[in-house]
Amino acid sequence: MAVAFAIQDLLQEYEDAVTELEELYNRSVSDVTPSPLSYNSFIIHLKSYDVIFPHLYRMLLQIEEENITGCQLIDYFTKCPIGNPILQEAVNR
Repeated sequence: MAVAFAIQDLLQEYEDAVTELEELYNRSVSDVTPSPLSYNSFIIHLKSYDVIFPHLYRMLLQIEEENITGCQLIDYFTKCPIGNPILQEAVNR
């Protein structure tokens, strides 16, 4: 259940980041002198999720394929080699 909550928290953060981008965009086009957000602004704002989601997906597939449950999950996440601080933070949840 803890894994589900951690994923739910991560998805909520992603939703918040997308909402923030939407608000920035809406403000930029409603200003007197509009300065629309660039494509790079979107990419930079969501870059950490570009790193996290593919790796998290692969981890979840492995957990499902190997039927890792209960205390085995704790062992799996503690032994999982990450090497990326953003990803490590997401896994440590």
